[in-house]
Amino acid sequence: MLTRLRAFLAPPKIKDEEKSRVASLQHSILITLIVVTVLTLVVVTIYYGLPQDFEGAFTLLSGTMFIVFSLGGLFLNHRGYVRWAGAAVTAALWLVITSWVYTSGGIESDNTIIAYPLIIALAGVLMGKWGALATTIACLLSTTGVYYIETNEIITFAPPELGFFDLVILSTVLLLSGLLMIFSVNITARGFEHSRQNEQKLTASNKQLYAMRADLENRNAQLQSAVQEYVAYMTRVTQGDLSARLVIDQEQLDSDNPLTILGQHLDKTIAKLQQMTVQIRNTASNLAATAAQIFAATTEQAAGASQQAAAISETSSTIDEVRVIA
Repeated sequence: MLTRLRAFLAPPKIKDEEKSRVASLQHSILITLIVVTVLTLVVVTIYYGLPQDFEGAFTLLSGTMFIVFSLGGLFLNHRGYVRWAGAAVTAALWLVITSWVYTSGGIESDNTIIAYPLIIALAGVLMGKWGALATTIACLLSTTGVYYIETNEIITFAPPELGFFDLVILSTVLLLSGLLMIFSVNITARGFEHSRQNEQKLTASNKQLYAMRADLENRNAQLQSAVQEYVAYMTRVTQGDLSARLVIDQEQLDSDNPLTILGQHLDKTIAKLQQMTVQIRNTASNLAATAAQIFAATTEQAAGASQQAAAISETSSTIDEVRVIA
């Protein structure tokens, strides 16, 4: 129970920043209104005692009703219905003041009507410009109505008597006006401070963006230069210049830049291709020399065979001559 009460009396937590700011201000105003109303009822009850007439009963009942409406406004405020909470509290305060002015106060014999400017200011803080405009129109209409009633003596009010209750009303209105102004100034100051902090953050973000842009432009220039170097390099390779090598900055040798890694791999690949070409050329030379040696040996063998055939032919002729002689 105590935990729920603390949560109910604590400022509401809303994700929307602007709505949370208005809800916090409204929460502070509602708590202040409840405290001031309770203190006013206590002071009036102690000074005048329990109500014996309509005026005393109206003060007690209207104060109690306003406290109930304020508690309802706190409940709506915690549920995120910020505008509805402000409208309920403003309407309740306007209804209490207007009912008193029309039934017991009037304009000439009572000072309660001075609470109207407070209600308009409260509506502007809690509901914005349209709430202030609507409340202003309502206060103008009610003031015009009570003026018409009083001047035409449709309702006759008691002669003015200055009493302690007038001091209580004036003090309450002045206190609430001062507190409302303090809350408004504080929330405005916090808004300006928040805007200043956002401006500083935006400036820092812009500096970071400019630095990132400069870095991207630098990287883009490096990329374009690297692409041009790679195109020229591959053109030389396709033309048969396998001795060509990419010129890589020494500062980039240990870099993780993909272009640097690609260049290193290309250099290694072309170097291996050059080695393979040299090996193929050497192998072809060796094969040519071996073929020449084989051709020479074959030629010698063919010459030896011709000599052997001549010797055999001579031997055959000799044998034939011997046979003839025999």
